[in-house]
Amino acid sequence: MKPLAIIALASIVFVGPRDAIAAQQEGTPIVPISGCNVAPMPQDRIDELAATAASPDAGLPTQAVTLPEGASITADVQAQLLDTLFQINACSWANDLPRLLSLYSERFIVAQFFAPETVPIVPAPDRTPTDATPAPMPTDQQPTIFAAVQLSDGRIAALVSPNSWGGDRQVVWFVQQDGRWVVDMTSPAAESETGGMSEIDIPAEAQAVVDLVLEDAALQLGVDPQAISVTTIEAVEWPDSSLGCPGDGGVYAQVISPGYQITVTEGTSTLEYHTGLNDAFVLCAS
Repeated sequence: MKPLAIIALASIVFVGPRDAIAAQQEGTPIVPISGCNVAPMPQDRIDELAATAASPDAGLPTQAVTLPEGASITADVQAQLLDTLFQINACSWANDLPRLLSLYSERFIVAQFFAPETVPIVPAPDRTPTDATPAPMPTDQQPTIFAAVQLSDGRIAALVSPNSWGGDRQVVWFVQQDGRWVVDMTSPAAESETGGMSEIDIPAEAQAVVDLVLEDAALQLGVDPQAISVTTIEAVEWPDSSLGCPGDGGVYAQVISPGYQITVTEGTSTLEYHTGLNDAFVLCAS
């Protein structure tokens, strides 16, 4: 088998497939992690795919796209798609390359995991097993499917985020392979699919709380998060812990609280949010 090669992976792997491949190269023991229980890809098939150089004309999207039109899917099928996303995370963190590869279509593996020329591989972080059970990922930081449709070619296209508030969305295509849904293509979601896209420049350090604000605004207005956009964002130093929105009878610490004043809209209604430290936020006025 020739050495595994790695290219930059624009995919929905929310943790590190590069680390998993590196661990196989360096002989790092596979760390069993709950959730990575898919049947592994046979080693002889991995060898065959590794020997096939990625084609520059692999038919995979390279630019942001919108979710295509299609038929609705059942809750059971959506649960199967989510299981694939969760296992991708678990198998990547477990450094379990054979199982990780089994969660992608062979076309994707050839086009994205293996490059025409070998790229230097950096050893994976030490993940020596311990007696402790890995802590489950917080529910708001788990993969989330915001929409999914069945396409005429039998595949499913889904709008996916690595967290529940919708940040870093991608359009992910799934195809059935060996009796389960696996990832066949991925692409960043176009602006029309992503909440918070607007002409406003959002400071990088504010993006996390902006994502939370967009998700809350969608709940308040009863719309999809992608319908919400930021209209203004301004850095502010609030005079106390009320973040500029004191409630009747409230008692607040008299400390300077840096944050942002953010207004958002879905086109007809406007909401005003004030934020503070540690991504705290409050809906102040509408």
